[in-house]
Amino acid sequence: MTIESLFLELLIYKLPIVIVIAIMPWVTYGICFLIPGRKEEPYVLSVNIAVSLILLIIWIGYLVYAFSGGGFRQIMQEADFILLLLPIYHLVVSLWLSKMRIPLEDIPAYRFMKGLGMMSLAFCALVWIASKIRIVFFSFLPFSTFLYIVGAIIAFGFVGLRMVKGKKR
Repeated sequence: MTIESLFLELLIYKLPIVIVIAIMPWVTYGICFLIPGRKEEPYVLSVNIAVSLILLIIWIGYLVYAFSGGGFRQIMQEADFILLLLPIYHLVVSLWLSKMRIPLEDIPAYRFMKGLGMMSLAFCALVWIASKIRIVFFSFLPFSTFLYIVGAIIAFGFVGLRMVKGKKR
């Protein structure tokens, strides 16, 4: 299965996908309401946030695929906006409903998502810095300052890695 065939299947089965994804956070909230318990709730909510994270990764993959194929104009002509807004809706509603039940830091998938985001930002910053390194770069910035900046970015990514591995801080 190619990426193109995956996105075509999403368009073919649009209505059932939209219905399932739209009601999934509310079903999870209902499960937590019916079966209250501090032991079970973080894991039920974690599954919901993990699904939201997977949807967000697929959404980002689609945007990258569409931008590399034809740019923003092609997305505006061909994309289905309900499917484009659905992952964002699922994430926002899942986080909101989860926050109503328990603190977000108690949910393993939330810490994973936060850590993954921090690692992604650190990686993007390091790639950007690596693409800008020239001899001229060091005429504006002392080398020791450059090393401090790179060290701070790596430390930021390391904190994200600790969150992904399950350590709270």
